Amino acid sequence: MVLVHKNKDVLLESIPKIRRFLKEKLNLELHPKKISLQPAYNGFLFLGAYVLPYRMYPSRRIVKNFKESMRGNYLLKKQKELEKSYLGLFSHFDAYKLSQKIIFKHEIQGETL
Repeated sequence: MVLVHKNKDVLLESIPKIRRFLKEKLNLELHPKKISLQPAYNGFLFLGAYVLPYRMYPSRRIVKNFKESMRGNYLLKKQKELEKSYLGLFSHFDAYKLSQKIIFKHEIQGETL
């Protein structure tokens, strides 16, 4: 769960309310060590993306998996499917140059896409 607000006090006041809701309605507990208050300009990792003010980048894991899929020994049809899948995912991020760099490096190494 990610909460963003300009006023730190509002966030601090909402923690007990969230705890109470989770306990009463969902029978869940909020882990005390997994609460982190930090400035929004630091960004945060959320669902495979680094979310920063006004931009989002893919996480290192996703980039690494894309690079590995480009190096894999797949049939040409499977290779194209993987490429399209990752490019579709990257279209949600500010990562056009990164995706083109990975594809270009793959083509330079003499492998066809």
